[in-house]
This record gives sequence, C-alpha cells and structure tokens, in this order.
Amino acid sequence: MQLTIEIVDGPLAGLRTSLSAGQVAIVGRSGRSDFVIPHDRYLSGRHAIVECSNNSCQIRDLNSTNGTWLNGSRVTDAQLLDGDIVLAGHTPIRISIQTNHEPRVGGPRPVSLRTVNLPESASPSALPDSVQSSITERLNEGHVQIAKEEDPTDHLPLGGNPFKFGGGGRSLPSG
Repeated sequence: MQLTIEIVDGPLAGLRTSLSAGQVAIVGRSGRSDFVIPHDRYLSGRHAIVECSNNSCQIRDLNSTNGTWLNGSRVTDAQLLDGDIVLAGHTPIRISIQTNHEPRVGGPRPVSLRTVNLPESASPSALPDSVQSSITERLNEGHVQIAKEEDPTDHLPLGGNPFKFGGGGRSLPSG
C-alpha cells in the first residue's frame, strides 16, 4: 500500500510526498514536521500525523488549534480513503492510495520546505466550494484562530514515543 498526500491549492499546490506501509509523516507549519507548510498561519506547528500500515492509512489530529477536517467534517482520528480531502489550517490536501503497489524497502522520505512569505491579505480563493464554506463557517463560529509563533501544539501529545527514529525515516514498531 502506498499513500500520497498532495497540496491541492495555494503557493505550494502540487507539493506531495508518499508513505509506504510502516511509515508516518507529521504535517505542520514547524520545521520539526515532516511535511512542512510554513506559510499557513492557521496550521499548528505539528498539526496532524498520517500513518500507513499494510491494510489502512489513518490521520490523527495532534491537538491542533484549528482542528483537522476530513471531507468537511472535523476529525480527531480517521481512516483515510483514496480521494479524501483533508483540510489542515487553510491548506487542502488530497489523499491518494494505491493498494496494488509493491512497497519499497525504506520508502520515500517525506519532504521539507523552505519558508514562503505571503502578504497578510492572502486568502484561499480558488478552493473548492465545500472547502471554502467549511472555512467560512469555522471563521464565523470563532473556531479558527491564527497560530502563535510559540504554538503549544509543537509537541506530540503521546505518552512516551512509540515510533523508532533513525536512518532518516520514521517507522512504526514491528510486531
């Protein structure tokens, strides 16, 4: 199984990375994330984690300030399916899953990006209507906040660290 996450709109549209079974990637604004989206001030430093196993792929919100949205619904932990749209901050991310793909040993490394500065007036104007209405609804209800420079979500809310680190990639524990 191989999962590809791809930014759908904005200055980083088209940026993507892939995960194979046993790999994880943290999506966030901070340079300590694996899939870095630095321009989105509505994205927490370490916003969500995407995990891929042999049978399924999941996304888990890391207690982000503005939440993680899957196909227009707020989620804390959800299974990902091919074609899903995840909204993290103001960044729409398309999920593509190939189940007939032979996993590569070690798999591809998640990407890291340089900082992109946008004007204060930048807005997600070319998003699909469902994503735009979700953002507008969250803004009107006061559920969206601009992340601070020192964001308390810059850490993983996990008791201990169940992931092994080393060799440049992250792997789920075997067993």
